[in-house]
Amino acid sequence: MLNKYLSIITLSIVLCAFSEAQASGVNGSFQVSATVSASCSVSTNDLNFGNYNSGQNGDLDATGQLGVACTNDTSYTIDVGTGL
Repeated sequence: MLNKYLSIITLSIVLCAFSEAQASGVNGSFQVSATVSASCSVSTNDLNFGNYNSGQNGDLDATGQLGVACTNDTSYTIDVGTGL
């Protein structure tokens, strides 16, 4: 009877040790790289000057929005002209 209990205890210890060995993890490392090209995107909304009389003197004003989004450290210049 003692041999039976001793066998069961020994088997339990072996199974516990085996399950812990199976639960272990593996660690590793690898290199990662990426090249980010310099780029910008421009977003706008419509600009509506309303009604304009061609004989009218003076400027006709309107407002609008212009958005620029660039990758880090990318410089840009915005130039607004008459379109001529």
